[in-house]
Amino acid sequence: MWIGVISFISTILSQTPSLKKVQTKGHQSPAVIAGNNVTITYNYKKEDSAPQISLGIALYIYEKGFILYEQTMTYYTEMRNFVSNCSIYKQQLNNLPRKRTIIPEPGAWFLVKLRLENLSSVPLTNIRLGIYGMPLKFDNIVTTPNIKASLNYESTTNNGLGTYVVNIKSLAPNDTAIITIQSKINNQIYSEFIQKKCHSIVFPFIVSDQFKGTGINVKIIKFNASEMLKQEAELFTGERTIVNEKIEYRILDPKEPDIDERFIIKYEPLPAATKCPTGTAGNW
Repeated sequence: MWIGVISFISTILSQTPSLKKVQTKGHQSPAVIAGNNVTITYNYKKEDSAPQISLGIALYIYEKGFILYEQTMTYYTEMRNFVSNCSIYKQQLNNLPRKRTIIPEPGAWFLVKLRLENLSSVPLTNIRLGIYGMPLKFDNIVTTPNIKASLNYESTTNNGLGTYVVNIKSLAPNDTAIITIQSKINNQIYSEFIQKKCHSIVFPFIVSDQFKGTGINVKIIKFNASEMLKQEAELFTGERTIVNEKIEYRILDPKEPDIDERFIIKYEPLPAATKCPTGTAGNW
């Protein structure tokens, strides 16, 4: 059985509750090989055009954090390309009054963004996309508004390595959707990544109701990380932009008591991102 693998070299300085586990009999469905073109199987009516899929992937580290200095606080959010450790964007709120500012809870996440494009006039239904390889526990999935999807963890009876499965109800003809699966990480987990320079992501299968007959070509693309964010924002808001989040915070009313910093969640910021030349942050 063919298994799709994307390998990459990471130059970075680099849990959450597990999902409900479902036991299966193993990877019984066709699979994909990473590369320019790969073959899987499909089933369609002769009068319909053959279904074709393009699968793009980009990897990120997203962080929300703060720095305390004397009587002020700096709060920031940053998105970086995981592979190159280049900062794609960083926004800051400076000179916030210490002990008087309520900020979002800090944290860091590893994000896998998948761009799934139906290149044909055939609607795809009940899509199942398998993924494994990264030593992380993915527990959340976010999709663009044009699809509905869920994330399950499936163990196998003949394979010790379980698989995360993205389940997509349907993808319309000639439509594109972006799926994000994410795992909470901390400084220790992030720093351990640097010990292993080469990482692999495996796509053991991609199937749907239409993929049960003859072979078709599926393109797997190492997608530009900056372009992925722009296309995702456009699908959400109609505007092509990299940063479309708004940082919510509140300054305490003079009548409210100071925040006791002993009860603030202690967060150790991730090592600084690499300073990369303008325009190269999204490449890998």
